Amino acid sequence: NNALLLKNLEGVEDRAARFTCTIALVDPAGREHVVAGHCPGRIAHAPSGTAGFGYDPLFIPDGHDMSFADLGEEAKNKISHRGRALAQVKALLAKDKERASSSCLGEVTLEDVRALLREGNRVLLMTRHAERPHIDHEDPSFGATLPITANGEEMSRAFGRILRDCAPVVQFASSPLRRTMMTTECIAEGMGVAHADIAPCDALGNGTFYFADQHAVWEEFRDGSFFRKCFAYFEKGTFRGFAELHAATDALEAWCLAHFTAPFAVFTTHDLYIAAFLAARRVVARFTEANWPRFLDSAAIVLAPDGTRRYAFVRAGLSDRATGV
Repeated sequence: NNALLLKNLEGVEDRAARFTCTIALVDPAGREHVVAGHCPGRIAHAPSGTAGFGYDPLFIPDGHDMSFADLGEEAKNKISHRGRALAQVKALLAKDKERASSSCLGEVTLEDVRALLREGNRVLLMTRHAERPHIDHEDPSFGATLPITANGEEMSRAFGRILRDCAPVVQFASSPLRRTMMTTECIAEGMGVAHADIAPCDALGNGTFYFADQHAVWEEFRDGSFFRKCFAYFEKGTFRGFAELHAATDALEAWCLAHFTAPFAVFTTHDLYIAAFLAARRVVARFTEANWPRFLDSAAIVLAPDGTRRYAFVRAGLSDRATGV
């Protein structure tokens, strides 16, 4: 190719040339970015240098009197089209990381939630139900009729007591499954809310935005591979039976905010949806069984008085179990 290039340029005075590198990047939220790096220069009349590859012995970058092959790899990378394009990608990733960190509160406690409310923020908790018995893998309803345990009832009341009197009005909603409704009732009792109005909402249960096909998800989980397949879903953004992760998270958040009318709300739901939300919003970089939401842990949406929206992983500290008993 180099010999052919020189032959084709015989007698040509204008030997200006340019290397271009274009990189396309799709971030975890599905946003597309395209950057291009350019390195202008000229084509030499004869090859020079032994480093590099391709046209490097013939290409002399602007501002230099040596070819890429003469300059060597380190000097070339500082001015090359690839180096310039990658520098733009690096800047994009740094900006994205800064944006994510500014909206992410990380792990917080229930006392931190009280403090956020005192500061005038509105807080919506998507809270995992309390301790329950094991779910039968052959149950396609995911244990819809399972209750919480006696210990789970007391955990839920303790959760409510910690948050008692933290807001003038508290709003409750729950997945329609028995264990989530029981949890919400006990939380309200602990908060001293008599005859709490608890709205059963299928969007917080098996009608979740994260399921494209509930039966297909159940078939995937029947072999006991719940965690492995959840982690694969979070990493890839898609998995059999599931809706696309980020689109589902956007839909869940929009639904929650459309139904969130009080200064403080507890929407009781399930661990998978909480983890999916936190993964999509990059509050948690990577889930494992070790950091999976425990019973009564929550994903929080924090709305500041100026309209700023932040996210947090609320550790209740009331259970060390990730699975049923």
